[in-house]
Amino acid sequence: MSRSLLTACTAVAPRWRHVPATGTPGPRGVNDAAHAPGHETAAAPAARLGGLGHVRRRPVPHGDPRHARPPQRGQGQRQQLATISAPAGFTATATGGTTATLSWTAPPTLTGYTLSQSPGTLAGCSAAPSAGPTSCTATSLSPKTSYTWNLTAVDHNWTSPAATTSATTFAVFSATLKASTTDSTGGTSSSTVTGVTTTSGADLLILVYRQGSNGNLGINSISGTAISGTPTAVNSQVFDPSSKYEVWAYRATGSGTSNGTATVSFSAPNNKTTTIDVVQLSGDKAASPIASSAVSSGTSGTTVTGGTLSGASPSDGEVFFTGLAGSTTMSTPSGYTALDAPASAVHGAWFSSAASSAGITTNLGAGSAWGTIEIEINHG
Repeated sequence: MSRSLLTACTAVAPRWRHVPATGTPGPRGVNDAAHAPGHETAAAPAARLGGLGHVRRRPVPHGDPRHARPPQRGQGQRQQLATISAPAGFTATATGGTTATLSWTAPPTLTGYTLSQSPGTLAGCSAAPSAGPTSCTATSLSPKTSYTWNLTAVDHNWTSPAATTSATTFAVFSATLKASTTDSTGGTSSSTVTGVTTTSGADLLILVYRQGSNGNLGINSISGTAISGTPTAVNSQVFDPSSKYEVWAYRATGSGTSNGTATVSFSAPNNKTTTIDVVQLSGDKAASPIASSAVSSGTSGTTVTGGTLSGASPSDGEVFFTGLAGSTTMSTPSGYTALDAPASAVHGAWFSSAASSAGITTNLGAGSAWGTIEIEINHG
């Protein structure tokens, strides 16, 4: 081709960006257009360009997805944060006056947790639990108090939404001897305990032991100024082969009277020895304080074993009452506190803030027939 013809072709041709025919990549966004659907190469035959061996490329239109910028630093991390799940099934269960068990289900991805408590300071559970465990026991709590716990899952530097749960601890059970008496007046049909000061509306246990001159034993009624309403029987146990000994437990309600009385009337005037203990409960469930009771008896031996409180909860309280056919010493059962246990007597009463399903044991100084009543007290 002559120089004049080449000059003429160049003057009339558009200003296309030229790239080598070998396909060597040009600037990003230009050469790639040849491979995108709808942006085919517009190539002039070599002959029309004088055999120069060049092809022409159209520019990539504005808005083509190949103009998109690569993800910015941190965008992937923000996406990861949205996938950290909160612990599922987060629950708190009070197990006493000072403890509560926390449990949860772990999310699929985590490196650990954060745990907080309100009110008070977290104890018993770590504030940063490891990824493995899914339960712990919070301790050093206050009785009859509502607590809230917040638990989050942690995956390296990211934290899930918080799971929240609450529980109210139990009231701590206690029992107090308000008054007691021993009546050895022969042939009487009633016995009275005096100097009884109770709290109005408080739950009372009236524990009675009686040795009669014959087997005609039974209680007709319990009344007095220290008592509001009519007491109800909890349980009783006759013991000794002669059937002249019996122990009873009644539930009553305090009247709030200072230095009041409580009188037990029997079915026959055959008294030889009668003892009465008036015990006031606190930390119990006022609407239904008696959870269960059990009795037992034996004809001889130096070991007294109470009945089995099947299914008793250690979060409940317990009162243990024993009567003997002969006066002797009685040991305080392990884990129990004496309410009325004279050095040498025919009866004894103890309590514990944690009920036991096993029969309670006391050792005697001398062998005797015996009868017992165990009472499980519902916690408040």
